[in-house]
Amino acid sequence: MPNPLPTEFDTAIAELLEISQDTHAAEQASSAYRTVELLNRPRQRLKNLQNTLSFARSPHTPTLGQTTQRWLSILTTAQNNYQEQVRDQAEIPQAYIAGNALSPEDAKERFKGRRDIFQAIETFSLNETPPVLLLYGGRRTGKTSSLKYLPRKVNSSLIPLLVDLQGTAISNQMSSFAETFAGQIQSFARENHRLSIPSPPQKALEQDPFPTLLHWFTEIESLGPHKRFILCLDEFERLSQVINSTNNEVPLNFLRTLIQHHKRWILLFSGSHTLEELEPYWSDALINAQSLRMTYLEENDAKELIRHPVADFPDIYTEEAVERLLYWTTCQPYLLQLFGTVIVDHFNEYSEPLKQRATMQDIDDLVPKVLERGKPYFSEFWRRTINQEQQKMLAQLILKKHLNEIPKHQISTLINKEIICKTNNHYQFQVPLIELYCRQQIE
Repeated sequence: MPNPLPTEFDTAIAELLEISQDTHAAEQASSAYRTVELLNRPRQRLKNLQNTLSFARSPHTPTLGQTTQRWLSILTTAQNNYQEQVRDQAEIPQAYIAGNALSPEDAKERFKGRRDIFQAIETFSLNETPPVLLLYGGRRTGKTSSLKYLPRKVNSSLIPLLVDLQGTAISNQMSSFAETFAGQIQSFARENHRLSIPSPPQKALEQDPFPTLLHWFTEIESLGPHKRFILCLDEFERLSQVINSTNNEVPLNFLRTLIQHHKRWILLFSGSHTLEELEPYWSDALINAQSLRMTYLEENDAKELIRHPVADFPDIYTEEAVERLLYWTTCQPYLLQLFGTVIVDHFNEYSEPLKQRATMQDIDDLVPKVLERGKPYFSEFWRRTINQEQQKMLAQLILKKHLNEIPKHQISTLINKEIICKTNNHYQFQVPLIELYCRQQIE
């Protein structure tokens, strides 16, 4: 191969490396069914690469085209073989995903509901003077998943671009922060909008990162002259780590400038904190923000997720079992996915899976396994979502059945976090699974 590589080689090989990474992930899937699904992504990327190469004019194009076609043939054969395994095994497909955020490429129709959130984002973004948007809610309620699906849920005049600030906050160097910031925008634009955004000049980014980014945003606007761009900043609270460790509010000043002077850009901050819980320096950026709350699923959407996580999912639940799942989870999407994985694994391991249906008793019997499988989630809730004072409040609610003598503003914090609610003048946990876990920590 020539050294240095021609530009078209460099781009194609970078894509092939990522495709091989996707293929390896598919091989490591927990079941043949998941492997079949995960192979869809590298196959589609190979087809996209073929389309790109068909427009390239280079003496190296035939070699790259032959390689791409061979890879596609191998993956197609492999997917067909795994599909036969699925049919032969006669198992319930493990169609639930309890873990990372859902993405359209991998999760497809598993994402349910949130029509109100998508409609609100689109409506506000199309206003003549759109506000800053603040999407907030508890952990694992579907905020990141919603942002990943956003390009498919709004009309074509809007271009959502997603940045995970957890990934950008790993460095205290402003130039590294800005470079990672720009790289995530480019990747999301390429994968979700087929939009190729040139990189900002490297030297300028190192010397003066944020003015360089602002100028770069102006260049991005020229790629879509009649469109608006929604810059979605996920885990936005992570920016506080950079600001506090450097004692420098330059990243926040950069965002303020973007809001004030780039009218075709709409900022959407997504996280688990409300304005009252943030450091004072956030007030200027978010004081007039339009809040959108991400709560639990609507009951109909939760039932759809239980019964039909994917098309052609077998009917494995009695009506009483579905209602019991709603009871234990209160329609919290992650807990529904978690419960579903445990149920399918249990039936596939201990019974003739496609010859019986889960009952209410089956659901109750599997609660200990759900708590064990979801231990990282529940542990994070106990250690990070609530503080020691709130732990004591929940202990009082469990042991004494009341919250007497607790200041109302402290109780309101637990209500706002959707941990407790008030029913018939009595406080109680919103999610029975959470209550059961808290009892185990207290008793």
